[in-house]
Amino acid sequence: MGLPKSLNSAIDQIDCDLICRMDADDISHRTRLEKQVAFLEESDCDLVGSYMNTIDESGALLYTVVGLPTSPDQISKALAYNNCVMHPTWLGKVSLFKNKYREMPYSEDYDFLLRAVSNGARLGNCPEILLDYTLSSGSISRSNLFRQFLYQKVLTGNYRISRPLSVEEARCIVDSQWSPEKERRFTNAYQCLNAFMGSHDIGSKFQIIPSLISSLLKSPAYVRKLYRLAMTKIIGSRSAAIVPAKNRDYTE
Repeated sequence: MGLPKSLNSAIDQIDCDLICRMDADDISHRTRLEKQVAFLEESDCDLVGSYMNTIDESGALLYTVVGLPTSPDQISKALAYNNCVMHPTWLGKVSLFKNKYREMPYSEDYDFLLRAVSNGARLGNCPEILLDYTLSSGSISRSNLFRQFLYQKVLTGNYRISRPLSVEEARCIVDSQWSPEKERRFTNAYQCLNAFMGSHDIGSKFQIIPSLISSLLKSPAYVRKLYRLAMTKIIGSRSAAIVPAKNRDYTE
């Protein structure tokens, strides 16, 4: 069925007040529900996310996703640049989920949030790490990074001017802007930056710098992606104190 239709089918079968979602290979911390429900009620939100750990398929900690905007006002501003309520961490009111997901390629969660805020929904992020997200080697979004960026760019452009956008219209715009060469350059910049950030040896970092600069110069789209991430981070820096991740024992 694909992810959007599967999620919508599940929503139709639920008869309760709240929905909490996660992916099958993720790990919710034991206090996740308690803390997210409390945050939802205290902040008078319709849907909340949380900070999270990102782990690999063996359970090793890769990085943490923290410092996200937490208040509805901050999130509504940050969504104009990038998704800041992580899909695996969502907990929200059934009444909001009844609006359903659309089949927006690689961005059905971002599209859902933008439509929700445009219709007056209040979104929040509990400023604690409450989930371990597994980054699988075969992730669909990782293999279509440039197309995902283009869809996000189209969605945010229309969000800023409060203009409704159909799925078909978004597809047409993305298809007109995509090319194999742009995809290759975007992916290469992404890989070079990851190699630079993942290297713990100063000498190795210096060796990567020339190829990193070259890849960024060849992919203006990836530079714009970094700008969007930076703006989201700046907006999130006004949030409450960040809770650092601890290197937990994932074999428990």
